[in-house]
Amino acid sequence: MNLPVLAVAWTLVLLSASVSRAVELDAGASLSAGYNSRVIGRGDSEVDDLFVRVGPRIQLSDHDGILRWDLRYQPAYQAYRELSGLDDWDHEVRGRFGWDMSPRTNLEMQARYFDVASSSTLNDEIILPDGSVDTALTFADERIKRTVLTGTFNHSPTSVDSLSIGANWFDFDPEGERRVAQTTGGLNLSWVRRVGRQDSLGIVLRYSRQTVALEREDAQTNFYNASLRWSHTFSPTLSLSVTAGPAWVDAEQQDVETVLPDRPLFPIQRGPGGIVGNVQASTCPTLDEVPGAFVLDEICETFGGVIPGTLGQTTDLRLTNALLDDTDPELTYFAAIVLRKSFRRVDVSLQYLRDTDNSASQTSVRGTIRDTVTGTLSWHVTRRLHATFRASWSRTEIATDAIQLVQAVDSTTVAGFDDVARAIGIAAIEGGEDRETIRYVASMRVGYDLSAQTEIFLRVFYSRQDREFGNARTSDDRLRVVLGITFMFASIPLGI
Repeated sequence: MNLPVLAVAWTLVLLSASVSRAVELDAGASLSAGYNSRVIGRGDSEVDDLFVRVGPRIQLSDHDGILRWDLRYQPAYQAYRELSGLDDWDHEVRGRFGWDMSPRTNLEMQARYFDVASSSTLNDEIILPDGSVDTALTFADERIKRTVLTGTFNHSPTSVDSLSIGANWFDFDPEGERRVAQTTGGLNLSWVRRVGRQDSLGIVLRYSRQTVALEREDAQTNFYNASLRWSHTFSPTLSLSVTAGPAWVDAEQQDVETVLPDRPLFPIQRGPGGIVGNVQASTCPTLDEVPGAFVLDEICETFGGVIPGTLGQTTDLRLTNALLDDTDPELTYFAAIVLRKSFRRVDVSLQYLRDTDNSASQTSVRGTIRDTVTGTLSWHVTRRLHATFRASWSRTEIATDAIQLVQAVDSTTVAGFDDVARAIGIAAIEGGEDRETIRYVASMRVGYDLSAQTEIFLRVFYSRQDREFGNARTSDDRLRVVLGITFMFASIPLGI
C-alpha cells in the first residue's frame, strides 16, 4: 500500500476523532459477475473472458461539527473463468477531510489510492525452424498504483468575493516494462467576484510540473496558465461556467547522449496478445530524419515469438542525424467549460476540458495535453430506480517540440524471416512529431434499490482507443458488462 497516503488519511482521522465523538462505522459487501471483451492483447489478438468479482467495503466517517471526514477501504478479488492466471486482488482507499475554520473560511482535502492488477502475458518460446510457434502463455505479475491528492483553502473576505488556493498531486507507478512512471504536481490560485445576481467574474493562475521517468533520466515539463473565469446562472435549473486562457509549455531539455553501448541488435518486445517476439520493422513509424529507417515504439507489431539467432547479439547505438536546436516554450491554451441543466427527474451536464494529461496514455513521451468532451445524464426514474449515462471523446497530444531521442531500426532478413527490425542507431526528433491518441467512451449504469441497504445494478462500459504515430496506427476496443448486488449494514455509532 502507499504509506504516505494512508499516513495522511489516518492522521486526519485521529485529529477529527479527538474533537468529535460522532464517528460511525459502515460495512458491506459487493458481488458481481461480468464479461470483458479484451482482458489481454490488442487488435486481432484480443482475448475475452467471463469473471466474478467480490469484496467487502469498510468506511469510517464523522460528518458532524466543524471537522468532517470519512475514510473508505474497498478491496475486491476478481477471478476469471478461463484466464485463471490473472486472478488477483485490487485495492482502493479514499479519504476526505473538511474543516470549517470560520463562517467564511474552510479547508477541503481528498486522497485516493488505487492498487490494481495489470493483465499481461509472457512467452519465452521461439519460432521453430519449420516456422511453427509454441504459443503456451504464462502470466506476468504486474500491478499499477495510482495516487491522487488534492487540497483547497477557501476564504470569502467579503460577501461578494471568494479566494481559493489549491494544490494537487498525481502519481502513476506501474510495475513491469510496458509502462513508465509519471507524476504531476500543481498549484493554483483563483479570485472570483459576484457582479450581479446571475454573474460572477474572476481570474485563475496555475502552475503544474509533469515528470515522466524515461530510461535514461526523468523528463520534466512545466506548465504556466493564466485564465479568466465567468459564471452565469440563467435560471435556478440552468447554469454555465467558462474558464479559459493561455498556457505556456516549457520542456526542460534532456542531456543528449550520442552513444548507447551494448544494446540488442535485434530488438525484442511485447506485442499484441502479450507475445514477446522480434519486431516487424514495417509496422513501426517511419523515421523521416533517416531515410529507410523506422522508430522503435510500443505501437510496433511483433512476430509470434523470438527468431532463432537473434538473441544475445548487441551493438553500440550512435546518433544517426544532426542534433537539433532546442526550442522555445510553446504557447497553447487551457480551458474548462461546463453547462448544467436540471429537470424534475433528470440532471444533464456537458463539459469541455483542456488540461495536462494524467492518463499516462502516451507511455514514453512528455509534455502531454488532453482535450476531453463529456456528456452526462442522470435520471431518477422512480424512487427506487435510477440510471446514469455518460459519453466522452478525448484527444491526447504532445504540446512541446523539445528534442527527444528515439531508437532507429531498419528492415532485414534473418533465418528466412523478412522484415525483421535491426537496430541501426539513435535519432534526435522533435517531441511533438505526429503523435496522437484518441479515445471514445460510452457507459451506462442502472441501479435498483431493493431496500435502504441493498442495490442491484447493471453496468455497461465501452471504449475505443486509436493511437497514431506518423504512418503507424493501432486501434483497441473493449466492452465490459457487469451485473451485481451491493449490500450495506446499518451504520454503527462507535462513540470514539
